[in-house]
Amino acid sequence: MAILAVLLFIAVFALAELRDHSSRWMLSAYTVSLAVGGVVLALLPGSTDVLSAVLAVAIGGLEIADHRHELPKIRREGLSAKRLARLSVLAVLAIAATAFLVGRTGGPLCNADSAFQWHAVWHVLAAAAMALYAYGAIEPHPEMVGRSA
Repeated sequence: MAILAVLLFIAVFALAELRDHSSRWMLSAYTVSLAVGGVVLALLPGSTDVLSAVLAVAIGGLEIADHRHELPKIRREGLSAKRLARLSVLAVLAIAATAFLVGRTGGPLCNADSAFQWHAVWHVLAAAAMALYAYGAIEPHPEMVGRSA
C-alpha cells in the first residue's frame, strides 16, 4: 500500500492543481482514494502492479495536461527549476519501471545471487522521482519565504 499511497497522493495533488481545487478538497479526495485503494487491495491482493500501472499512466497524463495548462506561463517566464523537476519525474519513473520489469522475480535480468539487484535500482529511482516531485510541487509556506536559518 505504501507505493500506492504515494502514487495516489501525486495523482490527487496533480488533479487538484490542474482544476484549482482547494487543499481541503485535495485532502478529502486523498483520504477517500486511500480508503478505496485499501478496500481494493484487501479484496484483490494481487492487484498492486495493475493499480500502480494505472496510477502511473494517470499521473503522466495529469502532468502533461498540467504542463499544457501552464504553457503560456512557461513561454512567458521560462522553464523554472520546479517545473523541470516535475517534468523529469516522468523520465525517472520510466527508467524505474523498466528496472522493475527486468529485475523482478522471473524477469529477464533477475539473478538472486548477484550483488547488483535491479529491484534495488527500482527503489532508488522511485525515491528519486518522489523527491523530484516533492521539490517541484510543494511550495514553501508564505511565512517561511525569506527567513534565514
